[in-house]
Amino acid sequence: MVMDNFKYKTIENKLKAELCSGRHRQGDRFHTERALAAHYGVSPVTVRQALAALVEEGWLERRQGSGTYVCDPDRSRKKDIGVIYIDDFSGNPLLIQTITLIIKAANSRRREVKIFTYRKGALHLDGNTLNEAIAGNRLSGLLPLSRLNVKELSYLHDSRLPTVLLFNESPVKGIGSVVSNGDAAASMMIDHLRALGHNRIALVNGIGGEELQGAFAGCLADRRLDYLPELCSTQPWSEAGGRAGLKDILGAGVKPTAVIAADEQLALGIMHQAAEEGIDIPGDLSLIAGSDRLAPQMYPVWPTAIDIDYTAVAEIGMDMLLGKKIMDNCRITPRLVIRDTTRGADRRGSNDKYN
Repeated sequence: MVMDNFKYKTIENKLKAELCSGRHRQGDRFHTERALAAHYGVSPVTVRQALAALVEEGWLERRQGSGTYVCDPDRSRKKDIGVIYIDDFSGNPLLIQTITLIIKAANSRRREVKIFTYRKGALHLDGNTLNEAIAGNRLSGLLPLSRLNVKELSYLHDSRLPTVLLFNESPVKGIGSVVSNGDAAASMMIDHLRALGHNRIALVNGIGGEELQGAFAGCLADRRLDYLPELCSTQPWSEAGGRAGLKDILGAGVKPTAVIAADEQLALGIMHQAAEEGIDIPGDLSLIAGSDRLAPQMYPVWPTAIDIDYTAVAEIGMDMLLGKKIMDNCRITPRLVIRDTTRGADRRGSNDKYN
């Protein structure tokens, strides 16, 4: 049954891409079920499901006794794109920045954005406005910004609402995602630190960041560097989490010469905690941030960081929702921007307290 659902969603997405290509005009008669079944090598029932979804979303219309016809998408299709995140994120400046990019991408496609919050872990249980919008078929797609659990993903998949996860890779077929390439990012950060002579590299990761953790460990192993669990700390995605992560690592007894923070908020916390501990960055400890969304004046020192094209993330996610790109797991390759928080291990300070 799951495979059948995947087949019809795949065909639905391919037909959306065809409708967006300009090959069909409003009022054109569309392919018959029999022709599509033969073309894709599936049963007429599977094709019927895909066409029914396109009719429901306003791409096509059925005329009794005549066939299926192409609609005017700008007139008939639902306009609203839903953006959802857990209510704990409200007021987060990085979240606001991301939503601004999504709104810009939606507006350029003549769509509006509706924002919904939900209680962590309870998306599929809440009788909230999002559930009402899904039940009322008022959205043309959904962009979750928070990590979802299996039950929540299953709920969205079963709702047949086109969904693309931003910044979290989708484990469910039929739900797309746009993420930074974690393997490439880990390689860039570790190779830069290794070239500077650093061999004891720590990681302060965010809760749920298993992909980075795995990429970090694998990258160290590939370069014959020791992976020391005591030099890895997983914390909430916040400045306080960065502070706690550095304290955790320093308390382990093995002093790192460099640390990677999974994002800029964790990096900021590490900087502030290091200052309190009398540790100079980069004199005693080099630091790389895993993303680069904060303005330079927000930091004590502007960090070396992984730069991700967040505009591209929003644009690709929007195009997947609207059928202009195939619903898939898309990985964007980032770049490393070298700034003022990394220094060669042989040029570190002589802080006896730290060393």
